[in-house]
Amino acid sequence: MNKNILGLYPVLIDHLAVIDGVKAVLDAAKLSELLNSGSKGRITAPVEKAIYLVFDGASPVSTANNKNQHKMTVGFTAYFVERYYPNTGLNLTRTGEILTRIMQAISGFDPQSDDGDYKVVTPFALRAAPAVEYNDGFALFPVSFECNVVV
Repeated sequence: MNKNILGLYPVLIDHLAVIDGVKAVLDAAKLSELLNSGSKGRITAPVEKAIYLVFDGASPVSTANNKNQHKMTVGFTAYFVERYYPNTGLNLTRTGEILTRIMQAISGFDPQSDDGDYKVVTPFALRAAPAVEYNDGFALFPVSFECNVVV
């Protein structure tokens, strides 16, 4: 099955990058850089219509194959960035359409390797996400999801 607990990260970046309305998919390091620069006068600006993909962690579900392998739930959150203006707000209709496309692309996603082997034990499923964060003229809309892998 999967010999790298973070092996799904580049697969998810590629999968999310082709969603209509998404400008780019960036990694967690870029999000950290963005959030940490806010207290310094915003050195780095968010990329509007980008997704910042964050690995949320992994937790054991059970052991398998005589305890040599472990079934793990791995979780991710995709933060979609939208600009908002204090006097006019957000275009929630357009934002909602893109968020729906992100959810549809992730829900049931069952990636396979080039030789046809499955990378996951269960397809990706949506799960509860953190609250939307409004920060310095930008909103970060989270979409959280998880799947099971064997490592």
